[in-house]
Amino acid sequence: MNHPTETVRMEPDALARILSYHERSKHRRERYAAGPDTLDWDAQPNPFREFAGAPRIALPDALGALRFAAAALGWSLQGVDNMATDELAALLGLHRDADFGRAEREEAELLLRLVPGPTKDQALPGTGLPDTTSGAWSGRANLLDPHPMYRWPLIDEVARASRKPAAASAPDAIDDARPPPR
Repeated sequence: MNHPTETVRMEPDALARILSYHERSKHRRERYAAGPDTLDWDAQPNPFREFAGAPRIALPDALGALRFAAAALGWSLQGVDNMATDELAALLGLHRDADFGRAEREEAELLLRLVPGPTKDQALPGTGLPDTTSGAWSGRANLLDPHPMYRWPLIDEVARASRKPAAASAPDAIDDARPPPR
């Protein structure tokens, strides 16, 4: 995929907030990333999002697995970049406030399209996807951490800064999706 600033026109201040968060939150050779002052080992958060009442599915490292599988078949994997964050959230059912309740929200960040053959830069008409906003969704989001000892306000700030506004652009093929050399 292209670098985010090439695909999406981003306000300089928004990009600065994202890069600043990245610098503050990454591990380094000489130290771990900064974290909360304390951890409650008896009340560890659930690392997986579940929706009570909806069936469970297991996903591997999705992007890597899809890229490899697509390349093995001679297909291409494309990022669908002509959709705003709010539109993608509605498509994925993440806009359902009532089904999240007190649960931590999810950020819609990526939609991929698998294309038979090596086709690249094939624009979708509109989003090219069905309208799911009036569909019947099932399940209620679980609370990942029912008793958080620490809030991460920077995560919400970076999420807001990285949201894509409504603007059309052609999808990008993801690095030709060729398998790695042996």
